[in-house]
Amino acid sequence: MSTPNGADRFFSKRAVYTLLLFFCGMILMPTAWTGDTGTATGQWSGRTELSRVPWDQKSLPGGGKVVYGTDDRIDVYQETDPDRLAWAAATCALTDSYALTNNGDGTYTLAAYAYEISGYPPCAGEPFADQPTAAWCTGFKVGDDIIATAGHCIGEGDLSSTRFVFGFDMQDATTPVLTFNADQIYTGTEIIAREYSSTHDFTIVRVDRPITVAAALPLRTEGSVAVGTPVGVIGHPSGLPKKIAFGANTLVRDNSSRGYFTANTDDYAGNSGSPVFNALDGVVEGILVRGNQDYNIEGSCFLSNVLPDNMVQSEEISKSVTFAAYVYGEGEIEDSCCGGACECSPGMPTPEGLRRSLGDLLLIGASLMVLAAFGSRSRH
Repeated sequence: MSTPNGADRFFSKRAVYTLLLFFCGMILMPTAWTGDTGTATGQWSGRTELSRVPWDQKSLPGGGKVVYGTDDRIDVYQETDPDRLAWAAATCALTDSYALTNNGDGTYTLAAYAYEISGYPPCAGEPFADQPTAAWCTGFKVGDDIIATAGHCIGEGDLSSTRFVFGFDMQDATTPVLTFNADQIYTGTEIIAREYSSTHDFTIVRVDRPITVAAALPLRTEGSVAVGTPVGVIGHPSGLPKKIAFGANTLVRDNSSRGYFTANTDDYAGNSGSPVFNALDGVVEGILVRGNQDYNIEGSCFLSNVLPDNMVQSEEISKSVTFAAYVYGEGEIEDSCCGGACECSPGMPTPEGLRRSLGDLLLIGASLMVLAAFGSRSRH
């Protein structure tokens, strides 16, 4: 039997070390944070992909995100509660700058697209099938010139090309509002704060001038919302005109995670960045950031995915206490799920944190082994 020479030993070691590095990379890869757009399958946490097919009301049939139990979404014109109408007025659509056309008279027209998912039209009976889409995320006013949204919706490089549009609603059952005054449209000038991770997902944006069309929404600044608290959401599901969704059975389902809680809100990918309200007092408890599969493709069309109301693993909402101090400019940023109804202990590491720490240690160990292999090769 022949004895392997130095080169053989080196390349054998290199193969082993390559495998080690591969497995380290697999450990370091995020497991639950998918970042997809949730257009048809899988968990969503990204911008809504608009169809780019021009909206033509004449060609549409008469007649969304995941729905829990009964679909609780209604249009703004259908709402009668004055508080909820005020909250809706403070909620805006995020759209591209090129989607707005200057009409030369102080108004702007917003480009609208057909309501399609992955190229499929809505099936018969799908709610809002005849409405246009135009928003790829949602935001809301939290200060005189400050808007909050999801971290995955906008970053520093997106400011100049993004517009925050207030009032993209249905005027009545058949008429979308697509023309806006200048005081309804704002441009970001500064990212005050941004986090985009598996536990924290928010961006706080300063815009070019004070927002005059609505009052700022109040944020929770301490403690934590209790499991079982009724909540609701306002935003632009799948890019549609603004929807208000407060269901009798829409409740906080779990609040054991450090940076977010879950609730069975009826929302979709375009709801990313939407304010989630405590239905009892109107305080914004958090930002809707990701959720379950929105739609099912049924042959040649799509239908909203309907899930039971009592699902614990439902929509995920970044807690207001994790970013409120950036808005109000005072105090410490709360980074613990402890307090109120939280169930974890102070300083308890999250599974994500443990995974990253283990991955870092393995990567360091593998790197040292590779260096040792090169040192061994140089001695032959």
